[in-house]
Amino acid sequence: MVNDRKTVYVNDHAISIFIWAEVQHCVNAYDSDLYLKVRDGEAEIVDEAGGRIGWGGYAGDGQHLYVRLVNRQAP
Repeated sequence: MVNDRKTVYVNDHAISIFIWAEVQHCVNAYDSDLYLKVRDGEAEIVDEAGGRIGWGGYAGDGQHLYVRLVNRQAP
C-alpha cells in the first residue's frame, strides 16, 4: 500500500521505505556497505545540520540523513 511507506533521503538519494523503519533500515536500504561501516564504527550518520544521530531512532518522512566516514588516527 502507498500509505505504509515514507520517503527518507540518504545522502540526497530518495529511499521509499516502510513507515516503521528506523534510521539504520534507511541506511541499509541505501547502501549495505555503508551500513556495515556505521555498524563497525568507520562511519557515522548525521542530520542536515551535521549533528550526529543514532541509528536506532525513528526516521521521519522527508528526513535527510547523511553518512560520513570517520577519520580515525592510529594510536
